[in-house]
Amino acid sequence: MKKIILLLITILMTGCFHDPYKKPDDVYFKLNTLEIYNNYKISELVSDTNVLIENKNDKIFPKSFDNNHVEIKYTYKKKNYIYKTTYKAKDSVPPQFLEYRKSTTLLINKDRNLCDINRIDNASKKVKCEIVGEYDIKKVGVYDISYVIRDDSGNINTYKSKVYVVDNLPKTNKKDYKEKKIYFKDVYKEHKNDNSMIGIDISKWQGEVDFSKVKEAGCEFVMIRLGVEVDGRLVKDRYFDRNIKEAKKNNLLVGVYVYTRVSNKTKLNEQIEWILKELNNIKLDMGVAFDFEEFNNFQKYNMSKYDINNLYDIFNSKLNKASYKTLLYGNKTALNNIWYEKNNTWLAHYTDKTNYDKKYNMWQITQNGVIDGIKSPVDIDIYYKKKD
Repeated sequence: MKKIILLLITILMTGCFHDPYKKPDDVYFKLNTLEIYNNYKISELVSDTNVLIENKNDKIFPKSFDNNHVEIKYTYKKKNYIYKTTYKAKDSVPPQFLEYRKSTTLLINKDRNLCDINRIDNASKKVKCEIVGEYDIKKVGVYDISYVIRDDSGNINTYKSKVYVVDNLPKTNKKDYKEKKIYFKDVYKEHKNDNSMIGIDISKWQGEVDFSKVKEAGCEFVMIRLGVEVDGRLVKDRYFDRNIKEAKKNNLLVGVYVYTRVSNKTKLNEQIEWILKELNNIKLDMGVAFDFEEFNNFQKYNMSKYDINNLYDIFNSKLNKASYKTLLYGNKTALNNIWYEKNNTWLAHYTDKTNYDKKYNMWQITQNGVIDGIKSPVDIDIYYKKKD
């Protein structure tokens, strides 16, 4: 026992005892201030050091302006250490306009709020708007103005526009626009290969579907609406039970989607609980799609771009834990401007050939499809087993 004690004393006195969390006095780290809500590697955080960083490729994601925690693993004089510290983040990204108005026409003496324009910021929940330039609502004329939006960090975005003050509002000649019908057989012929499946997505709007005819037409899968948010709560699609039963009966692969207006974590958790209860462990081949399209309500919902992306990430995580994969549904504009790039994406882009250049797993190619077994227009989708 005495020998062990003497050995410990010798180790302590000779400095052989190694505390991996005590940074040597001559070791230094200079840290960068990173952009908030962006993906980085530790190597991008450390601007200068005199040690070998072992976990330089570990990913970090700053969520706070002042207090982001990180552990830097490093080697110094052949010993391994861990440096626990915090770092700061900044926001130098300007807010985004989600719509652009080249002009606004106002009836004389009938003013309105021009700052009802749709906008969003990566970090700020509220984006301030002001109109620069003057117009006289009591005098007919053409006036030059600028829209200016500003986030909490002082970043601004702006564009020029015009205000027309008129005696009488012009009459609009509405032309009946008829979207071209897209036949399922043509999509199948053009896009079916060893790496793809051709399917449809349906809801109550398609009425009673004859799934045997749908199957005979070559349909391989169907995305079925499970529910839609109405007055703050999810309501089951009245055709859901029939649709999923008949689709499975006819050996179609199935997935579901939920149209949500969710704006906070509390509501999201309630909706996830509802989804899992309604699914009741039903086997899904194509997963559960998150369909959020309320992009004109970000200011009303008090949401930033990070907030909506975080809601989907929570949705994805909790559904995965329940053994369901997920898909994020969005059109090309939303996927480019609102959503961070996700692993599983369902692109809506109604064109013969999409120029969307990010990853996507499924492509909704039309909302005006025609297939045997369904009397009304239907969405047609292409699923890629592997997408580069």
